[in-house]
Amino acid sequence: MMDKAGLYQWLGFCFGLLLFLELVIRAYSLAKIMMQAFKQWRRTGWKRREGKKEGVLSL
Repeated sequence: MMDKAGLYQWLGFCFGLLLFLELVIRAYSLAKIMMQAFKQWRRTGWKRREGKKEGVLSL
């Protein structure tokens, strides 16, 4: 059995690791959205086309 200080240290480490993982996942998903938007922007050039919803960015 560990003492309380060791337990708290271990809990803090696990919590920090979880926060870090969540940050990485959020950054990755944001980067994916940004890449999609950039590809769409390169394709359309933000031109509004009547009748087509191709240029509309949907998140």
